[in-house]
Amino acid sequence: MFQNHMKTPVLIPRPIARAGVITRSLLAVPMPDIDGNPLGVLEGLNKRNGSFDENDFDLICLVAEQAAVAIQRHQLQQTALEAAGRAAALWHEVDLARKIQQSLMPQYPPLVPGLDAVGCMYPASQDRRGLF
Repeated sequence: MFQNHMKTPVLIPRPIARAGVITRSLLAVPMPDIDGNPLGVLEGLNKRNGSFDENDFDLICLVAEQAAVAIQRHQLQQTALEAAGRAAALWHEVDLARKIQQSLMPQYPPLVPGLDAVGCMYPASQDRRGLF
């Protein structure tokens, strides 16, 4: 927590200060992922009444944790959607390969004098992983 952070030497004047907003107080906390690594930072700027205190710190920590959960959940959903898209594309390719393979099979048995031939082809089993 910093009060009048523009006078604090470890902080660089922020873009918001260049936009004309005067920063009187700043409260910043990391947004940790599930492993405790920071995803970003959540900041409180210029408390309306007084200075930031421990209650403000506790509140912004809770909000930061929830924001990090929401960000991580979104990232996981995007990853799952991309994986589902790849799986659907792969299944489409397997289906296309099956159709090509079936189109290469003769429609009628060969005509060989003195030989009666009959045949058929069925996959032993078929699931989302392919033909067995």
